[in-house]
Amino acid sequence: GFLCLVAAACGAESAPSGAAGGAPVTESETGRIVDQPIDIEAFSVDVTEQGSAVFVISGRVPSPCHEAVFGFEEPDDDGVMLGTTESWFDPSCTVDGGATGFSLSMELTDLAVGDYIARLDGTLEERFSIPELTTDSPTQPSSRREPQPGTIDGLVLTSPPLVGEPSGMSAEVTGALRLDEAANCVLMELEGVRYPVVWPAGTRWQEDPPAVILKDGETIEIGMAVYGGGGYLNRQQTAQLAGPAVAEAAARCAGPTGEIAFFNIGTAVDVIADQR
Repeated sequence: GFLCLVAAACGAESAPSGAAGGAPVTESETGRIVDQPIDIEAFSVDVTEQGSAVFVISGRVPSPCHEAVFGFEEPDDDGVMLGTTESWFDPSCTVDGGATGFSLSMELTDLAVGDYIARLDGTLEERFSIPELTTDSPTQPSSRREPQPGTIDGLVLTSPPLVGEPSGMSAEVTGALRLDEAANCVLMELEGVRYPVVWPAGTRWQEDPPAVILKDGETIEIGMAVYGGGGYLNRQQTAQLAGPAVAEAAARCAGPTGEIAFFNIGTAVDVIADQR
């Protein structure tokens, strides 16, 4: 069987069926063209305290008119879950840009206790385990603990503190620190594109002179370049990880793509160069 683990940048109802041999297919009901290319840059699986598995993928599709989708088959007897990705193209959409970034996630709440291997497109692989919940662990959705939101300190946006073992996206988040005084935003610039940033918890803003202060006390001045693990998320994904207030503040500073640079929760950020 095919698990209900399909998502799209603009929403999707079900997984499409591609033609044999991978030839593009036009759906009669929607007119959209399925079986389109997709470039996966990061794939991760995080297990929550309640025993759910959260699958997260990020990457790029050919244009803003493409929607990314992914899905997994039911696990086999060895716990192997085979997954596939593709994108859908809406021919009624006017293409006004090139490759567009995306980040999608989906939570599975009904996997049995045990060890699993999630294999995406035959090349990307994540191993994870669903633990047996203790008697005092929450088992009903109504008793689940709400995730702690991130914070806003001046112009610095942060994710929540780390709870449990580190886990996150495997993409690189890097660029030079910039200050947009007109928009009142701290941004990260990479190859001429600027992104708002969500930093790890404990990072704070220094007003004069303008700078970002990391949790360990290291100062990142405007123009310095930084590096860390993470990904580039949309507003919805940022809200899921850091709360709606942080997501709203980041989206206000986002560029045309709407992408937000997000360092993995609880990880370190390194200063690598001065690009002033």
